[in-house]
Amino acid sequence: GTIDQMYLGLRIGEALALRSTDINLQKNLVSVNKTLTTDKNKKVIMGNTTKTYAGKRTLPIPDFLVPIFEEQLKYANGDLHNLIFTTN
Repeated sequence: GTIDQMYLGLRIGEALALRSTDINLQKNLVSVNKTLTTDKNKKVIMGNTTKTYAGKRTLPIPDFLVPIFEEQLKYANGDLHNLIFTTN
């Protein structure tokens, strides 16, 4: 899994749904509030919430992950949905 999954305990859909607005580097916090999922036609869509109600949470970002989030935030600004983790 990705670093954020391993050290923050995120589901893959939660990690992929992270937006730049979910990251607060001043307080080293990440807000988990959405997930990527698939619709009935197997198309990837952004869910309105996490898989479960308890899935909505704010987590501390470990110091060693801050540079990774800083780097990924550079890419988020160019993404249509401000997603942190994207591909071409």
